[in-house]
Amino acid sequence: MFLSLSPVRQKQMLMVMDFFADAMVFGKTDINFPFSFRSIEEWKKLFKEYGYAFRKLLVLGFAADKVTRNCQAWLVFDREK
Repeated sequence: MFLSLSPVRQKQMLMVMDFFADAMVFGKTDINFPFSFRSIEEWKKLFKEYGYAFRKLLVLGFAADKVTRNCQAWLVFDREK
């Protein structure tokens, strides 16, 4: 269902889920929420602007040992010479 939403709606859902997870699980409602959710392509572009070259994407999936389960992905970069 999540992937069938538009990118704008996906980001809105992530923002709401992030806020409520932190508020309910950790009892924190005064956290500075930067809402910096970005697509993989947006992260690649941002790191490139700062001199990093994308190397690989590691999709870890949904971690079973997390209180708030969401899909985890790691992006690997090298500093460009």
